[in-house]
Amino acid sequence: MDVLATFLPSARSAQNRQQLCDLLERQLNKLGFNYWAYVEHSQGTQNLLTNYPAEWVSYYVSRDYEKIDPLTDKELDHLLPYLWSDLLKTYPLTRTQQQIFDEASSLGISDGIAIPIHEPGGDYACLTISGFADMRELPRVFASEKTELYALATAFHIHIRQLPSQCAVALTQRERECLKWVAQGKTSWRIGELINVSERTVNFHITNAMKKLGAKTRQQALTNAVAQKIITSL
Repeated sequence: MDVLATFLPSARSAQNRQQLCDLLERQLNKLGFNYWAYVEHSQGTQNLLTNYPAEWVSYYVSRDYEKIDPLTDKELDHLLPYLWSDLLKTYPLTRTQQQIFDEASSLGISDGIAIPIHEPGGDYACLTISGFADMRELPRVFASEKTELYALATAFHIHIRQLPSQCAVALTQRERECLKWVAQGKTSWRIGELINVSERTVNFHITNAMKKLGAKTRQQALTNAVAQKIITSL
């Protein structure tokens, strides 16, 4: 499936990072993948973009799993895409590292594909994709689509670096508070009751947060806020 041919023309016209992320997600969905995470390491800093559920991202970040996750720990050891399961056969896991995979598996994230991207000068990134509908078919899909996925990940990396970063987003206390209640599944009306403001005021704060985070939906805003560590606990 030639997802790259669809991705490139739209990527060139993307106005911000969220638009490009939405485009990537649509292409990955066509291949049967529900989740993705892109981690960029540049000049000593790390930037995370993802569509994983906000609850998982918050749990992962709050426990500093990114510091011990074998997928991030071994990024520099690989130049080409690989299956997570193949990596686990090669490297023995610590107890905590195994716990990461066990907890992810409970969410239906048991295997996936990692696509490392290296640049001259030491900067690098990695796109991981998971949540494939039929895990038994994943090795076959990986073998047949590996080149296409590598090209797609590289194109995404090139274009995302040309767009302004959203890392400097600053949410007000009320905006963060409303998003935390969104994470608990509360409606605007119920949030208003809980924090003693009107439903209209709640919608105002959530809409402002969505605009700042470049998100189209509340859940998307919540995930972006957690991924960027603007919200550190839910």
